[in-house]
Amino acid sequence: MEREKQEEKFIWRIEDIYPSLEAFVNDCDRLKLKLRKLEGFKGKLNNPNTILNYLNLEEEMERSLEKIIVFSHMKKSTCGAEAECAKITDLAQDVSVKAGIATSFAGDEISKLANDQLRSMAKDPAFANFKKSLELLIRNKPHIREESIEKLVSHTGSFSDFESIFQSLSDIEMPIADIVLKNGKHLTLNNSNYSKFLHSPDRFVREQAYNKLYDAYRKLNLTYSGIYLNACRESNFITQTYNFKTTFERHCFYDEADVNIVSVLLKSVKKALPLLQRMQKIRKKALKIDDYSLYDIFAPLTNSKLPKYYYTKAEKTIKDSLKVMGEDYITLINHALHDRWVDLYPAKNKDSSCYCISCYDVHPFVLTNYNNTAEAVSTLSHELGHAMQSYLAGLSQPFGTFECSRLTCEIASTVNEILTKKYIIDSTTDPDEKIAAIDSLLGDFYGAIYKQSLYTEFEMFVFSRIESGESVTFEDLNKKYYELLKEYFGNSVQISELSGFEWSRIPHFYSPFYVYKYVVGFSSAINICSNLLSGEKAYKDNYLEFLKSGSSKSPKELLKLAGIDLLDEKLYDNALQLYSLYIDELEALLKEKK
Repeated sequence: MEREKQEEKFIWRIEDIYPSLEAFVNDCDRLKLKLRKLEGFKGKLNNPNTILNYLNLEEEMERSLEKIIVFSHMKKSTCGAEAECAKITDLAQDVSVKAGIATSFAGDEISKLANDQLRSMAKDPAFANFKKSLELLIRNKPHIREESIEKLVSHTGSFSDFESIFQSLSDIEMPIADIVLKNGKHLTLNNSNYSKFLHSPDRFVREQAYNKLYDAYRKLNLTYSGIYLNACRESNFITQTYNFKTTFERHCFYDEADVNIVSVLLKSVKKALPLLQRMQKIRKKALKIDDYSLYDIFAPLTNSKLPKYYYTKAEKTIKDSLKVMGEDYITLINHALHDRWVDLYPAKNKDSSCYCISCYDVHPFVLTNYNNTAEAVSTLSHELGHAMQSYLAGLSQPFGTFECSRLTCEIASTVNEILTKKYIIDSTTDPDEKIAAIDSLLGDFYGAIYKQSLYTEFEMFVFSRIESGESVTFEDLNKKYYELLKEYFGNSVQISELSGFEWSRIPHFYSPFYVYKYVVGFSSAINICSNLLSGEKAYKDNYLEFLKSGSSKSPKELLKLAGIDLLDEKLYDNALQLYSLYIDELEALLKEKK
């Protein structure tokens, strides 16, 4: 649907950030003036008073920069093909690079102060808003580079936005052949509606969608591998520049994550591969497909017409499912849904993904491509979980600590999603709807635990080759991804040669070692939901405190509030045990239906 034809209430109110393009441009100009003032501190950051003045001005600049970047990203997500959008993107990127260059001296200068003096400043009430950043500065000292190097790294931002290139190619420019039905009717296929076709009851449609999408990626295999490998090499350059052994170690360091988390979770996942394969064999039997393939793993298990979740029903379902969080939480959900925080429906040239983006001085914004399905309801609930955490933390934390750690940022959203899906499962008495709802939740286990683990292993392979100085070709990428699919699915699914190109469609690969956070988030959320549904008020209060805490403490300390230990293998085993129980329930329902 054309964006202009959608009801205003379903389009986010971007004017909450800037009322006009002129206001955006003016703020970019004002920010440049602030950068000149910040540059005036160069060579002077050697005493607490001057440092405090600098930090206050820097925060003021960063808050303006956040608004500029968020506004630019939102515009690109909804009108990326328009010339005006390109202008906005260029302006945002320009001021972002200039900000990095203008402040490149600060970390080096402040880090030259003795640790005792930095600790004393961190304890000073005048530095309350900067306590965490000063503590991290002490921790980060071995990885702070001198000003000339910091400037050099900042300049790379002007030509290393590989994710934007990837998104423009995938969502706007990549030619994808239409699906042609047996009656000759053509259906437009793109990244935004691909998932819808993959859930089609018509196997001919699923097969065409899968093959035509990945054939498009196959034809651009050299281009996508070039974009991705250059993004990885740029990450490796940053890793070496800041004195880390590996990119994975660097991201763990800044995320305050233990490097052993991935090995712990992968151990549990590898033990549970037979469960994934069992699930596929159950689906194969239910669907009566001898050559059960990857494009069948989301095929509906019932031919019955499932209820549509039009927006009014979706809103009620989400709010009812989240009542366990308390009245204040529901009031805030209602505010988000009715005050245009959400850009709901698909539109031409709109970003095909779903996300929540935070802005400290405004409120979070949510983008979805809602299609009136139960799956879309849970996706909306998921993104609202991000929004609630961001908004609550923004009310409780200063700017410097309102954003949660990347390690924990997928927990609140997944708690919402699981509560909503479980509500749909438990509230329906219709056997077909229950089968569909359980199958959907089981699909989430696959998508959040198994698939993200596979992605993580793929990333580990690519970076290990690059970091050891070995060459990596497009053939290596395709072969490794194909081998991982074969390992994870065994003989339960037929995997075609085209499946090896699937890696090139994954946007999260442009944020190195982000994907394992979904495994962490989903496994943690399973345990949190169990505790929330027990009805214990003290636990709910502790969990809400976790949401409000942003990054004010280390992830390990904050997760204690929710009773989570990411290095405990039982965390992942418990989640996969629930996966097994739902497989049992699904199998029993399918047998009853015969």
